[in-house]
Amino acid sequence: MKNLLILTIVALLSPLAGSAQKTYTTTGGEWIFSFADVKIGGASAANTIRFSPFFNIQTQVHHDLSDRFGILTGFTLHNVGFIMDDPIDKSIYYKFRNYTIGIPLGIKVGDGYLWVKPSLYYESFCQDLSPMEGLVLGIIQKAPLASTFGQSI
Repeated sequence: MKNLLILTIVALLSPLAGSAQKTYTTTGGEWIFSFADVKIGGASAANTIRFSPFFNIQTQVHHDLSDRFGILTGFTLHNVGFIMDDPIDKSIYYKFRNYTIGIPLGIKVGDGYLWVKPSLYYESFCQDLSPMEGLVLGIIQKAPLASTFGQSI
């Protein structure tokens, strides 16, 4: 309810902020190098870095309500995993693969900078840290120019 109220207020005030509304999409992909810290029975198991250039896609829909405020959402699909040697038989290795889906939410505020909601920063960018460290990073984030993500400069 609170989010709906905020979006309603923004929608009502957005014509007062400046230029006309504009909607556009961006797409992208990633090359991911992944590995794991594997322990079997308390002993570390050897693993190999895994390169996965395929099925790492993302698309975003941006809606600029004015030249100083906008929102975005989208969809991401990532192929992550690791390769591990069998601790008993070194001629055998295992490949572990996991597909993850993400739905980014963002608010663009100010002079074309892209801000991520601090409470969502941890799950989007730094899951290898503690949730408290992720929240701190979300609060002190340095927002990149929105034009970095899909518009020519």
